[in-house]
Amino acid sequence: GSSISLVAFLPSSQPDVGHRAMEFLGQVEVSGGGRPILDPNEVEVRMDPATRFYNRDDKVYDPCVATLTTHRVLWAAENNNIRLAASLELVSAVTDKSGFMKTPKLRLELAGDQRSYVTIGFPKGGKNEFLKALTAAIAGKAWERKDRLSANPTVAAAAAPPPSGRSGMAALMDMREQREKSTGQTMGTALGDLDGLMLHAREMVDIAERMKRLLADEEAKGAAR
Repeated sequence: GSSISLVAFLPSSQPDVGHRAMEFLGQVEVSGGGRPILDPNEVEVRMDPATRFYNRDDKVYDPCVATLTTHRVLWAAENNNIRLAASLELVSAVTDKSGFMKTPKLRLELAGDQRSYVTIGFPKGGKNEFLKALTAAIAGKAWERKDRLSANPTVAAAAAPPPSGRSGMAALMDMREQREKSTGQTMGTALGDLDGLMLHAREMVDIAERMKRLLADEEAKGAAR
C-alpha cells in the first residue's frame, strides 16, 4: 500500500499520533467480503486474531487482527473498521520487547529510524511463532519479484469504422481484414497471458518453498539455543 497520512484514522484520545512512525503506514484495501486485497505476488503467511497495535509504546487498538504476508504486516481493528499496513521493505529492525509478567511484544523499527516504530502486543500468545514467520518473510524479500503478468489489450479496433473513402464491398473487406487482425492479436495475447500465469504460478511455488526453508532454519536455530 502507499504511504499516506493516517492521523485522521487514529483515536482522538491519543494526543501524540502525529509521530513520524505513522507516516510509513498505509491503508489496506479490502474486498466486498472484508478480506484484504493483496498485491499480485503477495501471499498470506499467518493471522493472529487477538493482538494489540501500539503507536510506538502507546496502545491504540485493542483488540486487532494482525496478518503477516510475504510483503506486509496488516492490522485490522474491527470495532472502528481501521485497517493499517506496514511494508516489510521498510522494517529495518525487529526487537523482542517481552518482559516478566508483561504482554509479549515485538517492536518494528521503520525506515532505519530508531524513533520511528510500531509495536505488536500478543496478550494471548503467539509472539514467538509470529516472530519466526516475520523474520523469514523479511529475509525472503518476496516484494523484489516483479509481476510479469501482462494486461489484456482492448479489442476496440475490431469495431472501428472503415477507413474514409471506402464503401460497399471494399469497406466490408477492410472491416473483415481488420477483425481478423484484431482477433489474431487477441489470441496471441491470450496465449501470452497463459504463459504468464504459468510462470506466475511457478514463482508463487518458489516463494512458498523458500518461506518453508527459512521457517525450518529459524526453528532449527531456536532449538539449538
